[in-house]
Amino acid sequence: MLSKPRFNVSLLAVLSLAMAALFCAVPSVRAAYSLESAARAGLLTVSGFASSSYSEATLTILNKASTALDIDFSTVCFVQNNDTQRVGLAYEKSTGSYVLRFAAGKQYTLRFSSRCLDQNRHSPVTGTAFAKFFQIDTTAFAPIVNALRNNYSQSSVWSITDGNTALSQAWKRADSRPAPGGTTNPPVTSSGIRLSGNCSWSTSGNQVKISVAKVENRNTSGVSGTLRLSLWASKTPYSGSSISGYMLGTTSLGTLRAGYAFNNIANYTTFSRPPSGYYYTTIILEEYNGSYYMKDYITFSNPTSF
Repeated sequence: MLSKPRFNVSLLAVLSLAMAALFCAVPSVRAAYSLESAARAGLLTVSGFASSSYSEATLTILNKASTALDIDFSTVCFVQNNDTQRVGLAYEKSTGSYVLRFAAGKQYTLRFSSRCLDQNRHSPVTGTAFAKFFQIDTTAFAPIVNALRNNYSQSSVWSITDGNTALSQAWKRADSRPAPGGTTNPPVTSSGIRLSGNCSWSTSGNQVKISVAKVENRNTSGVSGTLRLSLWASKTPYSGSSISGYMLGTTSLGTLRAGYAFNNIANYTTFSRPPSGYYYTTIILEEYNGSYYMKDYITFSNPTSF
């Protein structure tokens, strides 16, 4: 008669203790701190940046406490400045969890899948640090937290945060920053010709490469005028309206039907070097309608030396 397999309880206990000492996803028994409450209590420090526009965030977390901490990352949103979208965290990529355990005194660098929570603002700049983060009211905005915890698609998140609902309007009113609009904080609307996703540029000799993840025609009908992308250098950050500076390069995209997009743009064009000095750079999307008009833009927050 075959005996039933038996587990070595002592060995399992040792392995369990060893694993608990490591950073891991937590099916936690005890209540987890929210990231905001743990930081406010001085239990940990937080820093981070947008590592792929609004779709990925990289955070560095230091547990300053003398005990392990379980942290819930799904109830906070990060911003770079007063113009950019609030970014919520869905899950940490190496564990697939939004609740994580941090060993006492240890520091971790983590990558999170993230979601834009403000379609009407400009995308975060990849590589730029977050300036602050806010606690999401888990009672008033439970559907938003639920969407993050259940890894909803970006379009599904926008249907909650930017839909024509009382909750969407309450979410916008809960934003403590200035509302989009005006010359220093230009609006991004759900219609029109828009930039979307990661934007960047680089030079090689007398060529400059202008890269944009997506240019969308969000209108419901018609065809755009000829679209172009221009890279500019200016002594002060561009904030809408006319620009005073130097055009470093421009590339034509052609026309675009409503509901369609140009994807993964990476166009090379002649590089016009500005006079020596430090400049803020901006990619501007323009549409031709008798002359070229600015439709959207992204200004990079750190100046570049030329």
